[in-house]
Amino acid sequence: MSERRPRSLNLTEGALLLCFLVFSVTAFAEEKLWTGDGDTVSWEDDSNWDPSGKPGAQDDVIIDVKNAQVVSSETFQAQSLIVGGRKNPLYKTQDFISGEIDPEDVTKDAVHIRKGGQVVSTGEGVITLKGTFRNTEKPLDTEPAFMFSVE
Repeated sequence: MSERRPRSLNLTEGALLLCFLVFSVTAFAEEKLWTGDGDTVSWEDDSNWDPSGKPGAQDDVIIDVKNAQVVSSETFQAQSLIVGGRKNPLYKTQDFISGEIDPEDVTKDAVHIRKGGQVVSTGEGVITLKGTFRNTEKPLDTEPAFMFSVE
């Protein structure tokens, strides 16, 4: 009885496997929209987000719900954060919080506060932005804005 040797992948199969692995890792990045359908306040409450689940390091976060007051009381991460645009939401960090907002490309916005949006940090803590910070009174991205880079 002859022993079977394991089959090796050909070049095409290897390339397909590599593509699958690369795209399956990047497929987890999502846009997370604040709905306030959970406890209506906590960043950490999974039910406040669409799709459900608190944002992670790969997520683009948008908070633009009328009069929303989103409070982060734990360490947080996001790929980007947009607050405001058409409503008057507030994003607030509590005492002793740390967080990181780190876009894939540092020339992209880490934080963009649009018309009507507010971001307030109270107490002590460290929030690291690795992209640009933009604050504008315009609801659309195509309008001019005050911008500076934070790293």
